Amino acid sequence: MTAFPPFLRTGPINIVALGVAISAALIVVYVLCWLVAVILPDVPLSHGWINLFTVAPVGSIRALIEGLGWSIVFSWVIVFVLAPIYNKLASG
Repeated sequence: MTAFPPFLRTGPINIVALGVAISAALIVVYVLCWLVAVILPDVPLSHGWINLFTVAPVGSIRALIEGLGWSIVFSWVIVFVLAPIYNKLASG
């Protein structure tokens, strides 16, 4: 594996900061998709994303609440997989 020059090396990624960042990003994306589904119910722009997180009717309050909860859960699953791999690869 090629060693990175010293100025490109980084320390370990902070798992909590990454978790909060990914959770926030997934929440924002989910809420935007949910709003599109509520405003334009006949246009299937965001139905696929919403259906990844819930089986509730698209555009319902239940879909919003379940989707937010599962977005947070999935974001932390991503973090606990991604951060250790990144830290291992970045440590050289």
